Amino acid sequence: MHDHSADVEWLMPKLLHTDYYTEPTIQELAAKERAEPGFCHRVKDFWLDAVAMDASSFLERHSGA
Repeated sequence: MHDHSADVEWLMPKLLHTDYYTEPTIQELAAKERAEPGFCHRVKDFWLDAVAMDASSFLERHSGA
């Protein structure tokens, strides 16, 4: 049997600058993906922001593609 939870951390995006953050957090997304495989394909109200910049939001379903 394939262990999906082992792949989750590898699949999660990496924020390369410490002033960037997401809402929900990458850790929260990873936990939800482990609990509900496929969750990250249907995230609603996802935010990507930087401390000193305006936020970019994805308020509709976003597949990451």
